[in-house]
Amino acid sequence: MLFNVATVLQTLQALSRLGLAGFLLFLSVFSFAKDTIIYPKQQNITSHQNAYFLQLMQLVMSKTREEFGDYELIPSAQSIPQKRAVLMLAQNQRLDLMWTMTSKKREQLLQAVYFPLLKGLLGHRIFIIRRSDQSKFNNIRTLDDLRQLVSGQGLGWPDVNILKHNKLKVIESPDYQNLFDMLRAGRFDYFPRGITEAWGEYKNLKDDSLIVEPNILLRYKAPLYFFVNKQNHRLHDRLMRGLTLALEDGSFDKLFYQEPNIRHSIEQTDIGSRLVFELDNPNVLRTDLFKEPSLWLSNVELPFE
Repeated sequence: MLFNVATVLQTLQALSRLGLAGFLLFLSVFSFAKDTIIYPKQQNITSHQNAYFLQLMQLVMSKTREEFGDYELIPSAQSIPQKRAVLMLAQNQRLDLMWTMTSKKREQLLQAVYFPLLKGLLGHRIFIIRRSDQSKFNNIRTLDDLRQLVSGQGLGWPDVNILKHNKLKVIESPDYQNLFDMLRAGRFDYFPRGITEAWGEYKNLKDDSLIVEPNILLRYKAPLYFFVNKQNHRLHDRLMRGLTLALEDGSFDKLFYQEPNIRHSIEQTDIGSRLVFELDNPNVLRTDLFKEPSLWLSNVELPFE
């Protein structure tokens, strides 16, 4: 925006007669431009998950409006697979922000906002399986038993390396929705999903041939962060500031614990009754945030080491 110098001087002189308050108001108008933030549009089957993150973005940005100015959140024109979204964000191409599970590679390409948005829940994995295969899983007693079966995952998802590192078999697909077709067709035996993902996906699928397996859970440290381009320091600082304020005043925990999908997923999963296999995650960077109990769900908290 270009300003005529004479006009600005005249305006300043007029505002000076209004006193300090008028002058500060003038400065605020010209100091803050609206932050327009484009995030990846998600596929329809994940709409149950999006509600929480969209509400969280609104909360975080509203907490920082006074300090950083107004904002507008806009989804991308089309849905974008995770791997592609990471590359687009790294190259500063039509995306400003995404939320995803962290990995060392992702933190090399992007700037993480070090605040676990799901309090560690994403590292609690249950399976979507074929209903006809439940007897296979009833007979699993050890991790070696599970290693005889094959899991399915999205191409480039951080979980792929975690599962392979723990000697579990994995088949990948570049198309998220195609994974359910592959499961139905017997291309693999189980689809590990975060507990906040599995129940909503199962409900949205409306497919009696698939079920959420009731007995087994994989567990590993897998925080989900907001990510921005490494050069976008302003947005990183705004998100971190907003999340910190929301944690301090209790509004983050209120949103998290009252979000229906999160609450129902924890209740339905009944973690205490499941056979739990602890997996090592070689991809996660150790940070001091792992030592802060307020950032993690206390009733399923895991020691990092």
